[in-house]
Amino acid sequence: MNILEQSYQVPFASNMIHAKKWHTDATDHALAPIILMHDSLGCVALWRDFPAQLAQATARVVYAYDRLGLGLSDPSTQPLAHSFVITEAEQTFKAVLDYFSIQNFIILGHSVGGGMSVAIAAAYPVRCHLHSMRLKR
Repeated sequence: MNILEQSYQVPFASNMIHAKKWHTDATDHALAPIILMHDSLGCVALWRDFPAQLAQATARVVYAYDRLGLGLSDPSTQPLAHSFVITEAEQTFKAVLDYFSIQNFIILGHSVGGGMSVAIAAAYPVRCHLHSMRLKR
């Protein structure tokens, strides 16, 4: 099965956010995609082959992006505010949803990304699917 991996530059305010998308030739595009949120100082590259494996196992599109100031995204010009988790959910994440025209999604995060995932689920209660996924073997 071919795993397709694509890179994008998502406009956000006057910056660019680096994002990636994984899917296979067996992806069911009717299913809500999975969006990965990396850890505090991490980036998309640190997910290694996990997004590709997840796309293959779930038959879903998988997205991940580098938060502003991290990875291949533009540098941040502002110091990190205490409310950065909520700000991420309400601003940068929205830009990613809009850019890819994502209506419904499953959110999955690691470490600080897990906290952001909770904030995102709270900010988008109708669009965020909270059901369990079955992995194909």
